Amino acid sequence: MGNCLSNIFIQRGMDLIFRFLQLRQSNPTSNLSHSPNPEGPVDDIQDEIRAEGTQRVRIEVPKQELTETLLQEYLELERMARRLERKQVLSNWETKNHLADEAMRKLVHLEARHKELKKQTEKARTDLEHLEQPGIRAHLRQQGIYVSRHERAKELSDSAIVKEETSFKELATIKAEYSRAQLFANLYREKCEKLEKAHQKQEEIFCSVNGSAEYMDLVPVRELESAQDWLQRVTLAKFKWTNGRALLIHASIQLSYGLASWEELQQINGARSRYFTVVEARNNFVNSINNIQSCRVYLGRVRFPYVTEEEIQSMELAIQNAFNDLQSNVALKRVLTICQGMQDKLNSLISWFDKVINQTIIRDLDKANANVEKLWTQTRELRLELLRKLVHEKLGREIEPKELDIGEEEEDDDNFEEEEVRNEELELSVGEVNNEEGEEENLNGEVVDEERGFESEDELRRGEDKSENEEESEGNQEELVEEAEDGGIEENFREEDKSENEEDRGIEEKLREEEKSRNKEKDRGIEEGLKEESKNEVKEEKIREGNKRHVHRKKVIFVPNHQIASPSTSSITLSSQNLYENGLRKSNLKEIIKIHFLNIK
Repeated sequence: MGNCLSNIFIQRGMDLIFRFLQLRQSNPTSNLSHSPNPEGPVDDIQDEIRAEGTQRVRIEVPKQELTETLLQEYLELERMARRLERKQVLSNWETKNHLADEAMRKLVHLEARHKELKKQTEKARTDLEHLEQPGIRAHLRQQGIYVSRHERAKELSDSAIVKEETSFKELATIKAEYSRAQLFANLYREKCEKLEKAHQKQEEIFCSVNGSAEYMDLVPVRELESAQDWLQRVTLAKFKWTNGRALLIHASIQLSYGLASWEELQQINGARSRYFTVVEARNNFVNSINNIQSCRVYLGRVRFPYVTEEEIQSMELAIQNAFNDLQSNVALKRVLTICQGMQDKLNSLISWFDKVINQTIIRDLDKANANVEKLWTQTRELRLELLRKLVHEKLGREIEPKELDIGEEEEDDDNFEEEEVRNEELELSVGEVNNEEGEEENLNGEVVDEERGFESEDELRRGEDKSENEEESEGNQEELVEEAEDGGIEENFREEDKSENEEDRGIEEKLREEEKSRNKEKDRGIEEGLKEESKNEVKEEKIREGNKRHVHRKKVIFVPNHQIASPSTSSITLSSQNLYENGLRKSNLKEIIKIHFLNIK
């Protein structure tokens, strides 16, 4: 129950923290070395959190008489609360929430690392494109260093792309892990909220029949309020220190990339190249300092044992002096030494944060949760005992033990984790089947269109063959007519050769008929061959499309609308807070699982 209340307290804390960020954005500091005033808006917000936590909540409900209907409603709430407690929803929620917190820490680190790798990839790609410009290429070729410079830039670009792709796959994997853990934690949280609402409704019913003032003055009730106030404070502390640690993780990664660029200065001779490298490293250093200062302001009056204000001022001054003489290796080495020491201290500060969170805040939070649960149970038992007396006075009967018997557990509430996983797998398989059916319909449509095309081609061929046969028969008839006319020239031999000509014409007609029949059979054979070839081509095309579809089915079907935030040089205070939002966890889980499968295909 305490952890369920913790989630509500976190939402209140987030609202107050967002207000603080708006105040800080409206009053930005121009000098990085200037320390934010600890007496400023942070204290106001802390006072508001403190005031909100210590405010006593009075239950104001209308007075009503105890009836049998009201009693049965109270007993039904008691049975539901006992069923939920027997299923250990509170301990299960704590376990799942702990797993989600661990996954969130990994996710924060990988997000910061992937963001910097994207910047490095873009820089390497820009450098390679710069070298490939015609003017730069010609100038470097005259100096005889183009090939080596180009190979080096190409190697750096390929290496940066590989690192970014690897980081993206790791990020997708941990996102899926975090979303799944958060989803199950949210499912148990819903059970905890259901239990909390049952207790609140019981309080309202009891106060309506027995009086609110008398109930609120009971010792266990006052102790429960104090325990809840302490639980709220510890929960907000965990939330703020976890987000502060995320800022330090980003600062550490930015500082490491700045050191990597600064170490390259010893191998660069040109003044112009040195300047751009120093500017790039300086930007990473400034971003790192901004995140450290944001963490300092975010936690208010906490005094850091490492990375003090004096150390940050010394680092800023050394970087500024290095710009006065970029050719001096002495100033550059001094900056390198200071920044390396700063990185060691920053890593020690992160370790100190881990120690505070794990060994102090988490332990206090567990104790506060256990205390709230114990007091809540005592309060409920006391409330039930007072209700027994009230029922005996007003209704003249006793509350039987069977009225509090919870009976058998509801099967629908068991193993909902496995049901959720099965539902997700079913949705994925249904989506894949729908995609396959759509592809088959498209393929069948293409095959039908091809068959129609072949039929139209066959009709055109038959029409052309028919016209050719008709033209050939007409030509033969014309030749016969011409021969008959030529035969009329020799009138003296017509009578003698008449019988012979009739026999010749009969033979020629037989030959023409035989030739026509042979042509028709030949055309019919050609048409049948073309039809068989077209059918074979359609079958082969179906087989090829089936193979393609079979291969495609083995690949990922879904292409998620994955958006990657553009790199920003500002601090990322809001990024880790968004990890605690619970509104769209289920839909985010489905998209992130699809991204994961897309990246490992």
